[in-house]
Amino acid sequence: MSDSNEVNSVGKAAALMASGLKEFKAGKYPVAKTHFVNALQFYKKHYGITHAETVNAISNLINVERKLQNFQQAKVLLEELTSTCRQCYGEEDLKTINAMSNLSNVEKDLGNYKTSRDLLENVLSVCKKVHGPESIHTAKVLLSLSYVENDLGHHSKAKAIIQEVVSVYEEFNGPDHIESALPQLHLSIITSDLGICEAAKISVAKILNACTSGMDKLDIPKDIMDGSRMTMKRDLINFREAKCILNTILPVYENHYGKLNYKTAGVLLNMSKVECDLGDYQKAKEHLDDVLPIYEQHYGLSHTKMARVLLNLSIAESGLGNHTKAKELLNMVLKMYEKVYDTNHPLYLCAQFNLAKVESQLNQYDAAKNLLETILPSYEECYGMKNYKTVIILLNLYHAYNDLGDQIRAGQLHKRIIHFLKDNANAFKI
Repeated sequence: MSDSNEVNSVGKAAALMASGLKEFKAGKYPVAKTHFVNALQFYKKHYGITHAETVNAISNLINVERKLQNFQQAKVLLEELTSTCRQCYGEEDLKTINAMSNLSNVEKDLGNYKTSRDLLENVLSVCKKVHGPESIHTAKVLLSLSYVENDLGHHSKAKAIIQEVVSVYEEFNGPDHIESALPQLHLSIITSDLGICEAAKISVAKILNACTSGMDKLDIPKDIMDGSRMTMKRDLINFREAKCILNTILPVYENHYGKLNYKTAGVLLNMSKVECDLGDYQKAKEHLDDVLPIYEQHYGLSHTKMARVLLNLSIAESGLGNHTKAKELLNMVLKMYEKVYDTNHPLYLCAQFNLAKVESQLNQYDAAKNLLETILPSYEECYGMKNYKTVIILLNLYHAYNDLGDQIRAGQLHKRIIHFLKDNANAFKI
């Protein structure tokens, strides 16, 4: 290849990369992918796998694959990139750290939360050693780790992590900077989830207290079955705190991105969740009605981000007594998730659990029972036997059989619940 041809080829590859980035920013991900793939083929052939330009092309292709929800393809690319970075730059280089962090994000996309957490803990130890415990690089890893811990149901641990992150981000960027709002947004989500967690813990703690007080036969009341429906002042504190944080963040996002931006809509989406937690389903529905057209325009009708809006809307509709509408929405969500996730993915399981609750509300106890029996093993595998989420599945399943008049199976579940709670009593201490 002549020098002239080399320059032209390098220039063409650079132009493809520039075009790909432009299309990516415009949301035209399939077109961007084509540009990045063509550029990557040249860079691999011309420079080899270890060259900075090749690594950059792979990184951009990974970002596109994630946007297209091709998570398995993104994982394959990231495993290749991580291996390359380790080989070329070493374990402590920022490129290797970023590759491992992104690999953990893709594992999270695939629902492999424990694998994601293990990767992040490895990255965190390296970051602390190289950059220091209070650096912005370490804070970014901690932010990702807090997401995963929250997804695993470890809300108190996630909150403790994110509170460290907030102070570092504010010191690095300034308290009013848009980047400082990101950990605050996540803190609001964790705080809301913590409210449900504490309410659920109170529910199971009541049952545990009853069963250890010498009661031979225990009826588990439905009003303590679902922690998210608790209305005690103690639990509402967390939800009100979350709402306060979101009300502070919303104008920051509106001023920076505009009211019709998808990132601002993301804040409204989280506000809808908190309103549901607080029992204001009408307000939640109003927020979601604002989010829907923005997400539809930005992500498209079939994206899993749209599914999350529909999932929240189903909760609001069910809270308003529109259970048939909620069921329709949840079936739509499940069809959308099936195209992207395995049936044991936590998001898919969550939608199934919500559908089971709606089926119960519609007096379709057999359908509710079948759904709960299907998802129980996956909950036990994903969250573990000591997690309150698993207990809530057991409690709902107990009531489904009870409503069907199957006292034998209900009794078996009852014994399992009591045995489960006694064995894991420390896990449910408030």
